[in-house]
Amino acid sequence: MGEAKLKRKLERFVVNNPDLEKLERQVSNFNIFEALGAVRQELRHSDFLSFILDPSRPHGLDDLVLKEFLKDVVYNSKFTPFSAIDADTASLEDVYVRREWNNIDLLIEAKDDRMLVAIENKIDSSEKPNALERYTRQLERKYPEYKGRILKIFLTPEGDTPSQQDWQTYSYKRLSNVIQSITRNRKSMMGNEVLSVLTHYNKMLRRHIVPDENIEELCRKIYREHKEAIDLIVEHKPDMKKELADYLKELVREEDGLELDDSSKTSIRFAISDWDSYSVQELGEWTDSGRLLLFIFRNDEDKLKFRFIVGPGPDKIRQQLYEVSFNSNELDTNPKLAPKYTYLHKRYLDFEDGRDELSKSQMQDKVEQFWSKILKNELPKIRKHYDEVLAEKSE
Repeated sequence: MGEAKLKRKLERFVVNNPDLEKLERQVSNFNIFEALGAVRQELRHSDFLSFILDPSRPHGLDDLVLKEFLKDVVYNSKFTPFSAIDADTASLEDVYVRREWNNIDLLIEAKDDRMLVAIENKIDSSEKPNALERYTRQLERKYPEYKGRILKIFLTPEGDTPSQQDWQTYSYKRLSNVIQSITRNRKSMMGNEVLSVLTHYNKMLRRHIVPDENIEELCRKIYREHKEAIDLIVEHKPDMKKELADYLKELVREEDGLELDDSSKTSIRFAISDWDSYSVQELGEWTDSGRLLLFIFRNDEDKLKFRFIVGPGPDKIRQQLYEVSFNSNELDTNPKLAPKYTYLHKRYLDFEDGRDELSKSQMQDKVEQFWSKILKNELPKIRKHYDEVLAEKSE
């Protein structure tokens, strides 16, 4: 399709498009959880749930949310340690809600009613191997008095099936329905502030975590009518991974004594320029430069990994270089020399809930701070151990 036609389609997409305007109205209203950057932050979701599920917290809802939540969980489950009637008639006067008890996201203990509820919350991350099985053992060992009265809930956006059959599947869609029912039917008993917060939270869930059928249908309609324009926009959308890679390359270029090596969006490689005068550094077999020792930024979604690596080359030299780092008390080295690529030192920057959730300025601020620490602490430490060794082995 010609450039003029594509431009015309883009114009038709943005000018006098009532469907697009309707969609923008639905998703552009101010939302406090979006403003705080808590959309996909698993910890923040768990914090908020611990607040609204705890009858003792100052939200004015008493045990309403906890009861409605428990009733919905057990009513829609095939096997539970207590019934929906038990949950509805429970006094819930002696309830303790704990966060991160032995790595369990939420633990709710109702002593008077002999109910123990464990919630494992997952937004984007997956279930860790053997975690649920380990949590079950911990609960049974720590709370033997609740035997047969422990409700274990695996909470995910779409109600993923947990690895352990004794954990109940529960979705954020069902949680959203519970909150929506409370805000609609119990509005008169709530303060305006609490009603507003619950409404904001539920709208955030519907926009980002739980598929909203109305929004989905509207999006499908817009896409059908403006497919070429939307595909063109997607093709040219901002690429945070590329932007981060470009920013890292810029930081390296600006630093005297460092030189970029073969790089991509995922792996940004660089070297210490002085080391190029050592013959040992010329024995590498993994990039066009022929360097044996390189520094790498591994550009992953949740972490930026900094690695000092010995790549493919002569086995004897690789072993000798590896032992320098392995025998050091300062460098964080791979426990074993791998056949091709082995890190001799490592550090990482955790993006917590994901690189793509950050604005460009937030991302750059975090990376710049990380880079400053590398220049101030890590590179001098590495040079301290390797400058002399490389000179000696190159003689």
